[in-house]
Amino acid sequence: MRKDVLLLGLCMVLMALPVHASSKLKLSIAPSLILPMGDFGDSDSFEDGLAKTGFGIGIEKYFPLKSNNVSIVVNCHYIRNGVDTGELEDEFLSELLALGDDPDVTVNPDVDMDFGSWINIPFLGGIKYETPISPSTNLYFIGLAGMNYSRMGSRIVEYSGEGVVGSGYHSADFHFDGRIESEYDTNTSFGFCLGMGIMLERFNVSVRYYNFGKSDFDGEYSSRFYWYDELTGSETSTDRGDEELEIPVSFLQFQVGINL
Repeated sequence: MRKDVLLLGLCMVLMALPVHASSKLKLSIAPSLILPMGDFGDSDSFEDGLAKTGFGIGIEKYFPLKSNNVSIVVNCHYIRNGVDTGELEDEFLSELLALGDDPDVTVNPDVDMDFGSWINIPFLGGIKYETPISPSTNLYFIGLAGMNYSRMGSRIVEYSGEGVVGSGYHSADFHFDGRIESEYDTNTSFGFCLGMGIMLERFNVSVRYYNFGKSDFDGEYSSRFYWYDELTGSETSTDRGDEELEIPVSFLQFQVGINL
């Protein structure tokens, strides 16, 4: 989190420096709503992005060219999306409950998942074309390309359960619990943004589509499983290793900018 904020702060400082050098330069502060698209927003499997609707805040700089209709644009946004683990928790719980399909086993399991949040910080540049639709309003189209710094949260699964195996004199109580944790490195990928909007004197409203392709997230996992029953006693097993997830990152951005 600290690294994310420092990177965003550096981008904003670098973009804001030229503001005082020329009155022709324009600056916009832009809060936004972020809607995940495609696999980035799907929540069917562990390999999906699982991203929920999020929010963003950014800064955008316009450098007008000789033609008043065309500007060079650079921007930087901090974008955060929560993670939806509901379907995965239900699926994992169903697998644990399946132990009770054996008529000699009764089980009462519990599952908790915490997958943190997605952080994306795109730093893009490109062209904006404006055309007037009224004396105080311009319609604009924008095309950008650049780099995206992306970080997915640690994925933690904790589960436990207790029950009875057998019946009558041959029954035994049992208990189990486990934890699986995966941590991933940050990823930097190239992508683009296309959008359109309305430019007013003090505000600009736009909708934009961002696509950064499939991002490879290298990580490490560790797991622990503990089992105890009255007949055989207790047993603990552990495992750790490397893993890699390939997740496409794309989203729609609904932005309301404040022109300074």
